[in-house]
This record gives sequence, C-alpha cells and structure tokens, in this order.
Amino acid sequence: MTVGGDAGHEFDVDTYPAFGGADASPSPLSYALAALSSCNQITASIVAKELGVALGA
Repeated sequence: MTVGGDAGHEFDVDTYPAFGGADASPSPLSYALAALSSCNQITASIVAKELGVALGA
C-alpha cells in the first residue's frame, strides 16, 4: 500500500505476514516508533545542551 499526502510525499507501508501483509515495506508501527525515537533523541540533545552536559558518540 502506498499512502500520500497533499504535498506529494509517498510512503510505502506493509504489515507482517501474520496480519495478512507481505512484509515488503515498514509497517505503520515501525514508522510510529521511529518518529517517537527521533523525537526523544532530539529532546534529550536540547536538554543536555541547556544543562551544559556534553554528549559523546
């Protein structure tokens, strides 16, 4: 399945075979978890910078 928006961006999504998909693309759950993870990382970086904490690799 391909989903798109008004801006012309398209994302291929699929689901696990147990749910009837072919597992050919990331699932909607994978996209949601990736978004939450990146938000958490950015927030942690901002808070660390404000507190003067140096983050390493």
